[in-house]
Amino acid sequence: MQLRAKVCETVRPTPAAFKELTPEQSKEMDGWKTAEPKDDMIRGQWWEMFHEPELNAFEGQVVVSNQTVAAALANFLAARAVVKQARSQYFPTVSANPSVTRSRQSSQSSPPTSSTFTEYSLPFDASWELDFWVASATQ
Repeated sequence: MQLRAKVCETVRPTPAAFKELTPEQSKEMDGWKTAEPKDDMIRGQWWEMFHEPELNAFEGQVVVSNQTVAAALANFLAARAVVKQARSQYFPTVSANPSVTRSRQSSQSSPPTSSTFTEYSLPFDASWELDFWVASATQ
């Protein structure tokens, strides 16, 4: 514990190392540049600052196309989920519910003692239902 405190003492910088610069002093440093805010610029529809009607028309088409692509992706993902659900009956179902329980038990004896217990549990279940009737009806 003492060694740790001594290491921290030797590494800790002195307050003189933190020299504060006033704004006037920092202006004289290399690389100083006055801020130029662009609050008057268009932020939402940035392409309109070019004043090009063709670019504005293209942007309108892209917005519509993006929504079409998003709808197509949603339809594809929904169809994939339906197929996965339909195929899931062909495979066994496996589930697990692992848990860890840590408890501490103290006694009222003199001197007081305590015991700590850790219990690990890994129950799992596997099931598979064979459907003989549908298989024989389709053949």
